[in-house]
Amino acid sequence: MDHPHLHCLVTGGGLTSDDPPQWRGPLQAQFLFPVRAVAAMFAGKFLAGLEQLRTEGTLQFHGRLTAWSDPAVWRRILQALRGTPWIVFAKGSVVGPESVLQYLGRYTHRVAISNGRLLRLDERTVTFRYKNYRNGDALREMTLAGPEFVRRFALHILPPGFTKIRHYGILGKNRRSRDIPAARTALERSPWRVDLAPSKAIPASKAEPSTFRGSSGAGSRRRSASPR
Repeated sequence: MDHPHLHCLVTGGGLTSDDPPQWRGPLQAQFLFPVRAVAAMFAGKFLAGLEQLRTEGTLQFHGRLTAWSDPAVWRRILQALRGTPWIVFAKGSVVGPESVLQYLGRYTHRVAISNGRLLRLDERTVTFRYKNYRNGDALREMTLAGPEFVRRFALHILPPGFTKIRHYGILGKNRRSRDIPAARTALERSPWRVDLAPSKAIPASKAEPSTFRGSSGAGSRRRSASPR
């Protein structure tokens, strides 16, 4: 099953319209936004965008979804989606440039599956390691037919023209040269300022110990595989 999703890093506040601008943070100390409200807002915006694309003729349905072109069917689909719980998973704060760099690096400079998770390969199948999040992150093995493995891998290839990383707000390209210095100045005198502990060196990542066994018509090859 496809699993399209977004990863977002959000500033813990923003600049006011005062002159000079002030930094304003959340009224509550435990969280930035209530996740249920964010989920409802995201669902509303997403479904409104789908409806607009359908009205403009950009969103079309083919194959097994041809029936969705019927207005009555489409209304029932939207009604069902509006009644479905939408999930927003919000993690704790990522504080400090080193933490932000580590978080972003996991998604901006890696492929869909690291070499260290590939275990075995033959003429028909690929076996790899994965985490079972429903069972306490236990490590499991999965074997897929070669075409199915390639299909799943290809789901992580972005379509032409799709931007992998986008910047908004004070990090937007047309305003960051102005807003980032203003934010730094405002934070100097803001009650929402967080003083960071001295930076620690980021430990080098260790290669995941595993062996990739591949076979071909000429015989077997054995080589160590390290994460990329």
